[in-house]
Amino acid sequence: MTPSKSLALINGKFYLERNRFASSLHIENGVITGIDQPVRPDDHVIDLLGKTVVPGFNDSHLHLLGMALMRDLLHLDSVTSMDELIHHGQDFIKKNPSSTLWGRGYDQNRFVTGIKRLPIATDLDQISTTIPVLLYRTCGHVVSVNSVVIEALNLSPDTLQAHQPNIPLDDNGKPWGLFTESAIDLLAPFRDPLTPEKVVDALNAVLPQVHAYGITSVQPNDLTFKDAEFDARFEGYLRFAQQRQLRLFHQIFLDHPDQLNQEPLRSLVGKPDPYQSFGAVKLYMDGSLGAKTALMREPYLNEPDNFGIANFTQDELDERLLALRDVPVLIHAIGDEALERVLNAYEKMMLPGNPHRWGIVHVQISDLKQLQRMARLNIAAFVQPIFLNTDISIVTQRVAPELALSSYAFGTMERLGIPVAFSSDAPIETMNVLHWIHCAVNRTPVGSEASPFTPQHAFDVPTAIDACTVRGAYLSFEEHKKGRLAVGQWADLVVLSDDVFTIDPQRIQTITVELTMIDGTIVYSDSSSRIEIS
Repeated sequence: MTPSKSLALINGKFYLERNRFASSLHIENGVITGIDQPVRPDDHVIDLLGKTVVPGFNDSHLHLLGMALMRDLLHLDSVTSMDELIHHGQDFIKKNPSSTLWGRGYDQNRFVTGIKRLPIATDLDQISTTIPVLLYRTCGHVVSVNSVVIEALNLSPDTLQAHQPNIPLDDNGKPWGLFTESAIDLLAPFRDPLTPEKVVDALNAVLPQVHAYGITSVQPNDLTFKDAEFDARFEGYLRFAQQRQLRLFHQIFLDHPDQLNQEPLRSLVGKPDPYQSFGAVKLYMDGSLGAKTALMREPYLNEPDNFGIANFTQDELDERLLALRDVPVLIHAIGDEALERVLNAYEKMMLPGNPHRWGIVHVQISDLKQLQRMARLNIAAFVQPIFLNTDISIVTQRVAPELALSSYAFGTMERLGIPVAFSSDAPIETMNVLHWIHCAVNRTPVGSEASPFTPQHAFDVPTAIDACTVRGAYLSFEEHKKGRLAVGQWADLVVLSDDVFTIDPQRIQTITVELTMIDGTIVYSDSSSRIEIS
C-alpha cells in the first residue's frame, strides 16, 4: 500500500499515553493529522475491528548489520554441550564446504552435560585442523578459535603481551584459543571482504522480520570509524536508507575523538534526516557478564583474581570524554565497576543538565546509590529486559546475593526518573518487542513458569510500551516527531493481535503484530489478520 493523501484508521484502541486512548486516527502524507474525527468521503479506510494500536517500536541499541550478516554463519544458539557444539561444526563443514568456518551464538552457561566452559583451541581442533574455525560467544565479546587460526596469526611475544588479558595464555605462554574484547580485531583477516552490495542485500534480507516485530526505528551500532570495513558499511547503509523502509539513528564507535571531525562524519553528524541520522558516539568500558569480562568492584564468585576487563583506566576515559563534550555519547557498561568509572567520568566531563543526552548501555550490575547518581545527573539508560531470559540463571553465580538483588533494576531506574529505553542488542537477543515487554513486566524468562526475579524492579505495561517507543525517540532527539500517536507526529504505528493493556501479563509473550506502518505506509501485514482495508 502506498501513502494516500487521506487515510482513516477506525474502530481501534489507539494508545495515546497512560490512561488515554482514542478510537480513530487520520493520516495525511505520512503524518498524523487527526484523532477521533469523522470519516470523510475521500478517505481510504482501514477498519481495525477493535484491535489495539501503539506507536511504532524503537530498538534503541542493536547491531542490525551484525545480525543480518549472520545468515550464512554456523548458528549455535541451541547447543547444550561441548560435544554438541563440535558435532554442529563438523556437520556444517560437510554441508557447506568453505575455506573458513565462522559461527556465533554458543553460551557455555547453557551446557548441561560434559565440559562446561568456553571452547578453546583443543576443542575446536575436533571440528577441523585444516581450515580456520572462529566461533563467537553469544555476547560477541569472546571468540573461540582453533589451532589453525593461532598458527596463521603467528603473534609475536610483544603482540601477545600488548593484548593481555584479552588473549589468555597457557603455562607455556601460548594462546588458549580465546580472543576477547579489543583482541577480536586481530581476527579481521579471516573475514570475507564486505561490499556495499553485500550490506544492502543482508539488511534487506532481515527487514521483513524487523517489520514483523513492529519495529519502525532502530539505533544500530555497526559503524566503526575507520576500520577496514567502514567504507562498505557506510555506503551500504546510505543506499539502504534511501529505500525509506526503516528509520536509522547510528551509534558510531571512534578510535579517537578527532575522527569526528573527518569526512564523511563531519558533514553528517548532527544533521537529522527522517530515515538516517548519524548521532551518538559509542564507547566500550567492559565486556559481558556471561563471559566474565564485565568489570566488577569485587571479584567474580569463586574466582578471587578475576575482576573482569577494563577497556579504559579512569584517566583514559576522562580524557576521551573531555574531547567529546559537545556530542551525544553512550558507553557500554555491564559490571558495577564499569558503571562507577563511567559515572565518575560523566560527572566530571558532561555539560550541566546533560543537554546531549549522554547515556549508558546495559547497566546490568548496579547498586541503588549508583542508580540514584544516574538520576541526579539525568543520564539515560539503554537497557535490555530480554537479557533476563539468560542472565537470571547466572547472575547469582557471578556476584554476591545482595548485589544480584539490586541489579537489572530497570523499573527502579524509571521510577527514580532515569530516562529508560529498551532494546534487543541483537544479535545477542531477539528483536521480538513483545518478549522484551514480557520480561520487563513479569521478570521471568519467556516460556518460563518460574517465580519472578526481583519483582520490585518490574515495569507496568504502559511504561514498558513507552520504553519501546517515545523513550527511544527521546534518545535520538526525535520525541517531537515520533514515539506517540499524536497530531503532527510521523504515522509510524503497530497493530497488535491482543490488547496488551488488559491481557493476563503472562500472556503478553503470545501477542503478535498484525500490521506495521511507517509514514502511513503498510510495510507488514499478517496474512491471517482480519483487518479490513478499503
